[in-house]
Amino acid sequence: MHIKRKTIPNFWPVPKTGTKYLAVPVHEQNNSITLMMAIGDILKLVKAINEDIITLTGGSHPTYTAEDILDFKYLDYVIMGEGELPMLQFLNALNSSTDVSTIGGIAYKVQGKKFANHQLQYIRDINDLPLPATHLLDMEMYFEINLPQNPYPQCKRVAQIITSRGCPFTCSYCCNDVLKEVYKDERYLRRRSVENVIKELRIMKERIKY
Repeated sequence: MHIKRKTIPNFWPVPKTGTKYLAVPVHEQNNSITLMMAIGDILKLVKAINEDIITLTGGSHPTYTAEDILDFKYLDYVIMGEGELPMLQFLNALNSSTDVSTIGGIAYKVQGKKFANHQLQYIRDINDLPLPATHLLDMEMYFEINLPQNPYPQCKRVAQIITSRGCPFTCSYCCNDVLKEVYKDERYLRRRSVENVIKELRIMKERIKY
């Protein structure tokens, strides 16, 4: 088997023994074209290691091209829209062997036939989300991966937090213009409370050595 490793990010971890699921996010701000070129090889490598690993992708690009992305041979599922709720429901459904077709924001294929539930889910108050589980991350690897992808850091040890979700503008070259149409019946721009942001900043400062 020949794997084009040159298209796979050099920081990509090999799935460990016992891995059941592997998700590859694709975001416009992370150069989705480059990642989409690599994703086929990444998924092929994963399935070569263990064909039973369930593969997923999500993000802005897969949200509005879900059916096209399902053409990737080694991709099993696509999470569309905001992923926290459908991802949790999806994993619970698989672990309990129940039907995933009723989960809003899931696209998949069965014997080559594509299915998609376009009833995307939406989180009205993002303060309800738990804080990121940074204690489960290898932060040294995070710093290594993060630096070349982010144009803003002035030093090598930088971590980001998200204080809002959505955007007030409608730039035609940005994914937000499309996503606003997807969520046109909802308030697209949502902000975290000051207290919630400060709580995360304090935890990050305590846990991570900058």
